[in-house]
Amino acid sequence: MASALPFGRKPLGAARAILLGTLAVGVLDAIDALAIRAMKLRLDHALAADTVSIQRFLVMERKLFWGIMTPGAVLTIAFGLWLWLGWFRGPTGETPGWLHAKLGFVALLVGYHLWCLRLLRAFAAGRNTKSHLWYRWFNEVPVMILIATVLLVVLKPF
Repeated sequence: MASALPFGRKPLGAARAILLGTLAVGVLDAIDALAIRAMKLRLDHALAADTVSIQRFLVMERKLFWGIMTPGAVLTIAFGLWLWLGWFRGPTGETPGWLHAKLGFVALLVGYHLWCLRLLRAFAAGRNTKSHLWYRWFNEVPVMILIATVLLVVLKPF
């Protein structure tokens, strides 16, 4: 006899659990690659000394931020709101606790995105005060948030 799970959820079968795990790893891998590329540009920019390289990095950073990162963030927030408002409601209309935690992680990523915009503007104005080592560590922040988010969504601990 299957135990009753909250919000009408059904127990995961082994095949579905493997599929969700594989999907989660794939999503993390794609996002990690994009985040690494974005921060790798800033790291290389922080190390650049000649004007031609600095100008090239400014163009690449701007295109990556406005052409890929920002539309991706907007679509993620739009689809997340759509799911939240139309899908993740319990039998009495309440939202699961894990979804509130996930929204908190998304808010942290939005803050990170805005901080990246600030760094982009500082580079464009020639006011970068951070070292390449700082950018190496700064690059790991979204990765840790995304790993926590995916684990939270897959495991749904509360």
